[in-house]
Amino acid sequence: MFFLLSKILNFMLNPIVWVFALLLAAYFCRNARTMKKLLLYAILVFWFFSNSFIVDEVMRPWEIRTSYKNIRDKKYKYGIVLGGIMNGYVYATGQIIFNRSVDRLMQANARAILKPLDAGEVEGARATAKRLAPLGTAR
Repeated sequence: MFFLLSKILNFMLNPIVWVFALLLAAYFCRNARTMKKLLLYAILVFWFFSNSFIVDEVMRPWEIRTSYKNIRDKKYKYGIVLGGIMNGYVYATGQIIFNRSVDRLMQANARAILKPLDAGEVEGARATAKRLAPLGTAR
C-alpha cells in the first residue's frame, strides 16, 4: 500500500502534471475569462519550474556544504578514477578504445599532477585487457 501511495504522490507532485492538468482544464472550460486565467497559470507554472536559476536557488538549502581543505592540502601518490573509461582493446595495434567517459581520466590528470605511466604499467594494463577479453569486456 505504501509503495502504491508513494508512486501516486510522486506522480502528483511532478510539475509537468500540474501544467498538463491546467491545460486540460483550460481546454474544457466554457468561460473565456477562466480559460485565459488557466492558460496564464499553466504558462507561469511551466516557466517557474523550468527556470534553472529558480530551481537552483530553491534546492540550495538542501545541499550539503562540503569542505575540500583537507583534500587539497595533502599530496597523494596515486589516485583512483572510477571505471567506465575503456570500451575495448585492439590486439593488432595494441590500442585501447576509450569511450566518452575518458573525460574523467583527462580531468583527473589535468587537476592532479599525476606521473605518466611507465612501460611496466602500460604492459600491466594490456595484460589486464587480454585477461578480460574472454569475458566480453575487452575486444
